[in-house]
Amino acid sequence: MKKALLFATTLLSSLTIGLSVSAVHVNADVQAASQSSASSDDPQQMGTVTYQFIDMDSGEKIRDDETLTGKVGDTWSYDPRKHVHDYQMPNAVAFDGAFTVKPQVIKAFFTPAKDGSLNVYYKYSDQSGKEIKTTDSTTYGMWENFQADINKFELNDWELDLDKSMYSVDFGGGVRIAASLRQLMGMNTLAATVNQIHASPGYGNDGIIGFNLVFTRVKSNVTVNYVDSDGNKIAENTQLSGMIGSQYSLSQKAIEGYTLKSVDGDTSGEYGTEAQSVTYSYVKNEPISTTEDNSGSQIINGSKPNDSQNLAKATTNMTNIGQPKTNTSRSFTTWNSSQLPQGQQSDELPITGMNNMAWLTLLGILSVLTGSLFFFKKPRQF
Repeated sequence: MKKALLFATTLLSSLTIGLSVSAVHVNADVQAASQSSASSDDPQQMGTVTYQFIDMDSGEKIRDDETLTGKVGDTWSYDPRKHVHDYQMPNAVAFDGAFTVKPQVIKAFFTPAKDGSLNVYYKYSDQSGKEIKTTDSTTYGMWENFQADINKFELNDWELDLDKSMYSVDFGGGVRIAASLRQLMGMNTLAATVNQIHASPGYGNDGIIGFNLVFTRVKSNVTVNYVDSDGNKIAENTQLSGMIGSQYSLSQKAIEGYTLKSVDGDTSGEYGTEAQSVTYSYVKNEPISTTEDNSGSQIINGSKPNDSQNLAKATTNMTNIGQPKTNTSRSFTTWNSSQLPQGQQSDELPITGMNNMAWLTLLGILSVLTGSLFFFKKPRQF
């Protein structure tokens, strides 16, 4: 964690990045810190760098020394924390340098390690501070590496505000560093900058690295819903997407077995800064009943359609319940008993369907005809 602290301090002053102290050498115990390079007369001369691992409280070594060997003038790099477990290094030492003619000795002091951890979070909000995505938070154990992920800095339909988005480091004890992503980047790209944000294992204290990311919406959506009269979904939603300020236009969707009833929302307009929705409400069509008579002919809603035209008529008759039906094969009007209002009696005869007045008229005609017949058959007397 000290390594990250030194990085952040250097970062804010130089606008460079990397959780590394390669440019910072804080080592009061480095012996022979400045040595002359090998002479050109002896290019094969070798140099050494020896690390000593010492318990800060007792002064005793906690493990054997580690010696690096290389040609004078060549560079070296070494992180002693990775070679000692159950200890933490409270003071920074040199992690890299160049081999010199005179041997170098670096004393790395350690104290018993605590069960430290590192929590890293990515928080997402818009310009007003409203959360636009659930915070992504991960806790790394004492010996787990952390590497920032560029994918965490991207959101569909949104653009990252580099000036308002903040990077922060908190190691506890009041130590806190914060900078905008723009400051962190300097002349680098965002991807290159994020790639250099990391932390090595061996966290002696609980630490926090936070990314408070602020976005501006550049694209918006219109979601179209299709429901029945009870609000139940009857078709998959449709979603349109476009740049804010651009136009959109919707049209109704034909859904088998349903008829459009109403529309809630704007079917045309501009994509706004907030997501929009439009709901089409439908009613279910009445079902068509189909049976067969004794001859096997199909009967639809009480009729025998012979073609598509008759089928349409039969379907239309479903809505004419309670209306008189005219039988095209006869000259009189019939009623279905189920069509009569409750309690009402019909004047029609049960067999022929003719009313009482018609019968009286017919009987009168028959009486006249019978009388005429007797008149013409009676013999005349002269």
